[in-house]
Amino acid sequence: MPPSRRHPALVITWLTTKYEEFDITMSQQYNNLLFLLKKHFPRILLFATQRVQSLLHFDIAEEELDLAQNNWRGVLALSPHGRRSEGVDLPADAVVLAGVPYLPPYARVEKVGLTRDDVAMITTIQNIGRALRSPDANPLIVLADQRYDKFTSTFSEYFDLREVNDLQELDKAIKDWKSQFMHKQQQEEEKSVFDSD
Repeated sequence: MPPSRRHPALVITWLTTKYEEFDITMSQQYNNLLFLLKKHFPRILLFATQRVQSLLHFDIAEEELDLAQNNWRGVLALSPHGRRSEGVDLPADAVVLAGVPYLPPYARVEKVGLTRDDVAMITTIQNIGRALRSPDANPLIVLADQRYDKFTSTFSEYFDLREVNDLQELDKAIKDWKSQFMHKQQQEEEKSVFDSD
């Protein structure tokens, strides 16, 4: 059953972590995306494989995270299939999936009646769920891989999707999202004041 409200999500169309295409140039574009996000958000939750993480710039690795503190700032990098990818509350201002979280080719998911795409969709939703643990959580969701296009019909049940084609569009989309978010917060505050009178 889909949630009562769909969260905004940006689908980044110019990036991919596809094995044949993810190189130094592509990793630099991912780093540009992270740099732009850091200008707007203090806490960014990044899910990426070790292969991808090895070429990205982030502030905190999974093994450095102290869950008891939960006052981290910057870009926190986690594995999409790692020990903190499900069942953990990690409040964040933005959640980035740098690549579609496919399992390695040797994993045989067909034996349990799933496809590789099914597992990637479930994993994506679980990863995003780390920052959506309460009704008032509202992180910006960034699906940073052009291959997310194939999942738009399914994800549109859960997310309000918007395609973004370059960094300038991304900057504008973030500003639009922040403006809408601030407007909604103001409306909710005014409604609570009105209701209390």
